[in-house]
Amino acid sequence: MNELPKITATTDEITSFLQVLTKQKEEQKLFQFLNGLDEKYSSQRSQLLLMTPLPSVEAACSLIQQEESQREVLEINKLEVETTALYSRNERFKDAKTCAECGNKGHTSDKCWTVIGYPSWHSKGKKQAYKKGDRPPQNLKGKGKFAAMTEKIDNTGVGLTQQQIEQIQQLMKLLRQHLSQSTAPSIWDDIAQISSSLVTRSKLRATI
Repeated sequence: MNELPKITATTDEITSFLQVLTKQKEEQKLFQFLNGLDEKYSSQRSQLLLMTPLPSVEAACSLIQQEESQREVLEINKLEVETTALYSRNERFKDAKTCAECGNKGHTSDKCWTVIGYPSWHSKGKKQAYKKGDRPPQNLKGKGKFAAMTEKIDNTGVGLTQQQIEQIQQLMKLLRQHLSQSTAPSIWDDIAQISSSLVTRSKLRATI
């Protein structure tokens, strides 16, 4: 194969042709470099292709290296933050108070509900109140009925006249005289209690 003859004299056309040829070779190298980048650098690759004029391979490589260095620094900082957070959580878990009474974490035995009692809104608190004698309200029986009647009369503000008081006292005397032995003592106690209460309250109202 014969060698091409040497160019002894250059013209403007030859110079322009050589410049275009060199530029095409540089662009081809740039495209090969950008195509070899990972997908995580896709945004940087798009930015380089939009530049006018296109950067050289050396300039593009320098920009990618800077981006990679920044990402490494950010990744290290992120790892340090996560490590610190994990360490803090572990330390808090180690220092968490454990109740010696129930075995749960977050409180000590002096604040444990099993020791000091459950609050009223808690289901176990209602059971404790029932055991201590705070029974749920029931229908009034015996003395309860007479007490409710007395309270109702007192709340309505109805008083007794002197004549009514004397009639009640006479009624109490008659009941004492004619009360049969078969009558339950508790009933007499209830009648006496409500009668005395009404008389006393009426006298107090009269003096006010």
